[in-house]
Amino acid sequence: LLIIGALIAIACESEPKLITEENLEADSFESMNLIANQIINNGLDPKLKSQNIKLGKKLYNYSSLKLVNNQLSDSVEECLFQWAALGAEASDRYEDAIVYFYKAQRSFPESVNAPKYLHNRARILEDKIRNKKAARLAYEELIQLYPENPLSVNSKIYLDNLFDKSESEIIDLILSK
Repeated sequence: LLIIGALIAIACESEPKLITEENLEADSFESMNLIANQIINNGLDPKLKSQNIKLGKKLYNYSSLKLVNNQLSDSVEECLFQWAALGAEASDRYEDAIVYFYKAQRSFPESVNAPKYLHNRARILEDKIRNKKAARLAYEELIQLYPENPLSVNSKIYLDNLFDKSESEIIDLILSK
């Protein structure tokens, strides 16, 4: 079964740099951007899971603490929401990831990334927390709020054809086409 979302790349800088122990120790915006890019580059590689957990905790802690400050520009605040969600997911704090993706979308509903936030929320609810009912509602919210977005179009097809089906049902569906 294909995972629709896997990890949607979310970073606040387009050019990733290598992370080193030296810049891992610095608590700066730039070092957190390096960490976010490293988590994204590591992806779902099981050999890098422990590294992602360590990096995710650092990114989550930094971002969630910085979000307490109300004097942030919108772009910085949105980036911190993204990092908090990414860090939480990377460190297996799925409930926190869902909350930060939700907050990011609610705070920045017009952002080009807003549909990604809802999609990631639905994906985590389905794949990690295994709450099918909440996942369906999250996918439906994505479709309702951003009907023309490719993630919504794909989510609609997914809900109509594959969601909540067993592997054998999916195989039968594929073979019948």
